Amino acid sequence: MENALGLLAIIAVTIYLLVRYGRWPHEPSVYATSAAASVGVLVALAIPTLEMGIGGEPYRQAIIPAGCYFLLTVFLRDPNNLPRARQVQRAYRASCWFIIPLSLFLSLDFIALRDSKRYTGDPGAIAGALKATQAAKLRAACGLLEADTSLQQTTFPPGWLDERLKQNFRGNERYLHGESAEFHSHWHTWLTGLYGETRYPTEIWYPGGKLTDALPQIEYRLRK
Repeated sequence: MENALGLLAIIAVTIYLLVRYGRWPHEPSVYATSAAASVGVLVALAIPTLEMGIGGEPYRQAIIPAGCYFLLTVFLRDPNNLPRARQVQRAYRASCWFIIPLSLFLSLDFIALRDSKRYTGDPGAIAGALKATQAAKLRAACGLLEADTSLQQTTFPPGWLDERLKQNFRGNERYLHGESAEFHSHWHTWLTGLYGETRYPTEIWYPGGKLTDALPQIEYRLRK
């Protein structure tokens, strides 16, 4: 999973630079300057990538790099660190050129994975949206069946919708099928916020009996 590897790389580079070059700042103003710069980086990363959509937003892909940037700005930009100033500043600039573009790529990658319907950052929102869509389609399907007065007293066996009933869906075939989803965690979910998502097609199931009595019990089921 490239998204997780990218975040781990940012964290690893930050830890390496802090261990090798970091020093405790002697001036309190460093904290305020670093915080302001980090907020600016966070906003710059968040605004282009926060495409409001169902399935979560790349918050971690913006917050983790901004936090790493804050730590590097605090502990690598000490004005009193003169003996290694040039070396430290080169390392700091290189880390910025590494972290900021990579984090922007990771945020866009999160959105692409979310929109592919193979991953999601919010399983609850996806499940709720699919349930609401399926309920609306089922109401429409029952309305089409109820409009056929000639079959109201006809008895049909339990099972997938009879071909005679399907005649009522001409031009509205989309109501014959629904969609459900299953979600599962990956090893990287704690870091990326991404869950695996698998979608399954569903179809109208007829419970059996007279149409007029069966309408309240019609539902979508997974067709294996």
